Parts: sequence; structure tokens; C-alpha cells
Amino acid sequence: MVGCDKLVVTHLGALRRKYGTAGAARVRTALDALDAADRDRGLTSRLLLLDNASSAKALKVAKVADGDWAATVRTVDRAAAKYLPSYILLVGATDVVPQARLRNPLRGIDGDDDPYLPSDLPYACDIPDTWAGTSATLLDPSGLLSVTRVVGRLPDLVGATDPEFLLRLLDTATTYQQRASSTYQQVFSLTAAAWKGSTTLSVDLLPGPAPVTNLSPPRTTGWTRAELKARTHFVNCHGGDTTPDWFGQLDSNAPVDTVALSPEDVDGRITAGTVVAAECCYGAMHQDPADLGGRLPMMWAYLGSAAYAGVGSSTTAYGPADGNGQADLVCRFVLEGVIAGASTGRALLDARQRYLRELGALGPEDLKTLGQFDLLGDPSLQPVRVPGRPKQVVPKGGGPVAALTQRRAVLRAAGRALGATVPRSSSSPARRSEVSAEELAVEAGLRAGAATGTALTFTEGRRAPRAGYRFHVAPVRAAGRDGLVIAREADGQRQVSTIWRKG
Repeated sequence: MVGCDKLVVTHLGALRRKYGTAGAARVRTALDALDAADRDRGLTSRLLLLDNASSAKALKVAKVADGDWAATVRTVDRAAAKYLPSYILLVGATDVVPQARLRNPLRGIDGDDDPYLPSDLPYACDIPDTWAGTSATLLDPSGLLSVTRVVGRLPDLVGATDPEFLLRLLDTATTYQQRASSTYQQVFSLTAAAWKGSTTLSVDLLPGPAPVTNLSPPRTTGWTRAELKARTHFVNCHGGDTTPDWFGQLDSNAPVDTVALSPEDVDGRITAGTVVAAECCYGAMHQDPADLGGRLPMMWAYLGSAAYAGVGSSTTAYGPADGNGQADLVCRFVLEGVIAGASTGRALLDARQRYLRELGALGPEDLKTLGQFDLLGDPSLQPVRVPGRPKQVVPKGGGPVAALTQRRAVLRAAGRALGATVPRSSSSPARRSEVSAEELAVEAGLRAGAATGTALTFTEGRRAPRAGYRFHVAPVRAAGRDGLVIAREADGQRQVSTIWRKG
């Protein structure tokens, strides 16, 4: 069996549907150019066309029908097990390579009406053998803790008929350059003023000098090239599923009506090689520009302006107002990894595994957080040059680079160990709550009247290690903010905290 360093996955039929035969051929030519550039960088690539008969036969699966997310997950899982790639690159937006669909553990709580979690996480996981594997069966996020693979996506525009945007992104990946770590230690930090404490804590923990955090308001759209020139961007603002803008908020009693950052601020103004991590609700949602009045979604504005990577959420995200948790942790961990010299994809894999290790036990809000944050960008790009690291050379006769393969083997082992040992909640609540919402609100330091609905109790996942946990969630509204009181209970003791919606 011949493995590969990089597995490139796309659907030729979907590309032809969008761009016609000639447009799809242009994409294939750009993929060949990326393959040649990867070889010069010491990486061997393999192209997996999901609807190709030969590829399907080699994996002993059927060709994937256009839009079949479940078959796509199964096929990529089979290819990853066969070829053991160090990187998996999905090429195309959700109307080319669909995202998987995960059950939303928080659905219906605090107005969280996300029917499911669109997610690339399953492509990075060992898929449970118990999954029925049909598009009608949502994946259980509590079974997706064996995070073992480096995955990223180069997305075109949903609904596009011209491949130019995707070709631009492929050109960025083909011609990218590494830079000194100090280049990425300069940070553009932007936050809703109401979350100043949390954002300041996050960016102060990043390597390098502590940046000035821009508060919105007073700051609003209209950023200059000079203000956006830093190659690391950390954004903690509100986002929405019907707008590409990200919003500020003066304080918890103020309306969310200040545009903190717009795609027009970003488009053509950021510095090539920028890496952005955004906590905003729907910050990485695949939005059709036709639904946005022809405007680009924010992350697409970044990527179209030669950003190397964007990490964001597909749905409603959560985090504390002053401390660090949930969305804060994932975004900070990714940027720490990139600045330290990891590839963008490994930085996300490390962040996911670190999230599992540091939390120790995952409640339903953590299952959602782990499932909703994805990487947009080629996962093999390593923005920071590591001094003294020798150029990797492809072994004689081809095959994966030995050092890279060994590192991935360690990460696979770590991911499987975490998946087998980390306690986690079920993804659906128990029929009966074991505590009242009012009681949880008071324990969190809020008024009993802050509770806006009933509390839900989650037991441990059926296939998770038993550690005696109970997880409780209650919707609350305080000082004009909507959020959740979350609690972990073990041996009769509860740890309670409050997290707030990022949208």
C-alpha cells in the first residue's frame, strides 16, 4: 500500500454542475499546480474524486452521489484509514463537498434553534462503527472525541458559477510563503466592548507582546489597511446567520447594532498570509452571497484576500464574558499553535485535543463547541518558519515523509486515547431534570428570576467512560444578555458557571 502525505478530496460532478466542463477543467489544472508545489515542499499528494469509479473501487465503496454528506464521510474515513494521510484537504464549499450533520445537544435551549451542526469534525475523526451511515441519521457528537486527523477546507462560493474565487484560493495555497514567528506575534484584536475582559485575557496569553484590543463600540466599520496589517487576527464579536457582518455591543444592556467589521473592510485590505480566529456565531457558516445581497461572507473575504486560514463557527457559539471557555479556548489554542510553527491544520487538531485534555469532562455545550469550529484553508500551510528545521525530502520511490508520518502517528494515538478516556455528556437530555433552573441561576450568582426556561439534565454518554458525572444546563437572561448556566456535578458537588451567546 502506498500512502500519501496529503489527501485532496473533491467531487468532480459537483464542480461540473457549478462551473461546466471547462470550468471544472481549470480547477483540475490548479490542483495539479498545487500538487507540484507540494512535491517541491516534500509532500506527496493523492487526489480523491468522490464520484470517480476507480477511486471508489480502490476503497471498496460506491461512488458518492452529488450532495450525499453521509457517503462523503464514509468515503473519506475509508480513504484516511487506507492511505494514512498527514493532511486532508477538502476542496469546495458545502455544495461540492458537503459538511457532515451532527446532533445539536443544545437545540431548543436559550433559543438555540440550530437544527443540527454542519461540521467538518467527522472528517478528522475515527467514525464510530455503530453509526448507521445514512443522511437521515445525524451523527452523535459524543461519539466524535477520537480526533485523530488534520483536516481543512478550501471553499469556493456557495452557488457560484465562475471558478475564479476557488482558483484564487488554490493559487494562495500553491504560492504561500513562510515567515518569521515575530511576524505573527503582531495581533489585530477586536471585541464587542461587553466582552473586553474575556478577549483581553485571550490575546494576552498569545506569544509575543500584548496587543491593544479594539473595542466596538466605539470602533466600527471603516478599518484602514494600516490598522488591519497584522497577520494574526483575533475577533470576539457577535455574528448572525443572515448577515456577513460581525457586530459590537457596548455593554450587556446595549443593543447589538454596531457593525464592528464588514467584509468590505477586509476585502483587498488585509496583509497576505493573515490567519484569523473568530468566536462569532456563524463566523464560518457557508453562506450564499445571493442571500447576502451579493456580499462576500466574512471568512471568504479573508481567504479571497490571500489569508492563509480562518477558524470559525458554523452555528451559535458560546463563551464567558470575562474568563476563557468554549469558543475562547478553541480560537486561542489554534493561534498559539500557528505562532509556534504548526501547520494551520495541525494547530486545529492540537487545539481540539487540548480542549479535551484541559476540560477533563465535556458537557453538552462543549460537545457543540468541538463540533462547530472548522478550518477554512489548506491545512498543510505552515505560516511560521521554524529556524533550524531541515527541508523534508520525499523518500526514494515515493511515499510519506517519515518525520511527518511519525508525528501524525503520535497524534492519532493521542486522539484515540482521549476518545476512550474523556468523560462526556450524552447529546440528548434525560427525560427528567434533577435540578431547577432557578436553583442553578442562584448558584451562578444570578437572580432566580434570571432563569428563562426549565433546566435540563444530561447523563454521561452511553459509550463514554463512566465517571459519575451529571451535566445540567439552564437558559438565563441577565442584564440584557442571553446565555446558559452550565454545571458539572459529581459526588453531590456542582461546579457552576455562566456562558453567553456570541450572536
